[in-house]
Amino acid sequence: MRPHTLLQVVVTNLSCVVLLAGFACERKPTQPPPVAVTNTAVDPVIAYEQPAVDSQPSSSEPLIDPEPTQPPAPAKRAKKIERPTSPIVFQPYFYYRDLPEPSANGTGFFAKGPDRKVVAIGSAHYVDFENSPLLKAEWLSNVDWSVTATLTKSWGPPGNAGTTDPIDLRPDYLIMPVETDVPKESVLRLDKRLYPKKGERIWFPNKKHNTPLGFEWVGGSVTDSDIEFIEVTLDRHVPMQSQSGSPVISIKTGHVIGTLSRCIDDPPRTIIYLCPASSIRKAIRTATDHPPLEHVVGRG
Repeated sequence: MRPHTLLQVVVTNLSCVVLLAGFACERKPTQPPPVAVTNTAVDPVIAYEQPAVDSQPSSSEPLIDPEPTQPPAPAKRAKKIERPTSPIVFQPYFYYRDLPEPSANGTGFFAKGPDRKVVAIGSAHYVDFENSPLLKAEWLSNVDWSVTATLTKSWGPPGNAGTTDPIDLRPDYLIMPVETDVPKESVLRLDKRLYPKKGERIWFPNKKHNTPLGFEWVGGSVTDSDIEFIEVTLDRHVPMQSQSGSPVISIKTGHVIGTLSRCIDDPPRTIIYLCPASSIRKAIRTATDHPPLEHVVGRG
């Protein structure tokens, strides 16, 4: 069941508090989303009969030994995908010109960009575009609150919150070039597919400050997938609190299929909706400049 109404999908930020006008929450849909079933049927193996031959060769035919049969090439073993073992999610701090204190919203991560560059990625819907200009952003460690990166520019124009009626979360991204060195093991890759298949298993890094990596792993499955959004049902209930922008990683590829944009908190489960990685990759690929954040976020 694909959500198509405003009341089915909610903004995940600060315990799913609605931050943008026009969004509403519906905590318990009347029907759960369908579980996609992959087709496991295979074509039957057909044994073709060999043509009958005489037991004795004709005297006019030379005796030719049959060519030796080549053994079949060994099948390639599928590469086992290991989930990251280093900190990969960070706490964004946003410094607006007219605010005395930074604003801590959502979740961010690092990803590989073109030409060996690194980008910082978060969600657009938790950024304040209507008030004071954004001077800079910091990605802080969830473990010790140290500053991992300071960001002052936007990678092309930022996105926006997207829509929920109809649901289209493709623009819900904020992408910034990283201009300092960050740990290589904390940099993820964006999935190159347009969208993953239904039933595909995922890893979700559930941000938790009192853990060694700053998060815990939670499994889940893709239950709906399209160009405009990806729906994932987590294996267990996860109370959402300021986690928009979190990367969701495919167990099949080990790459990020999308970023958390909305959620339905429906114990004993949690359903999350993603901005697809394909739209983020397109924004990175088509950007022609890196304007200062204060020129593209907020009103001067």
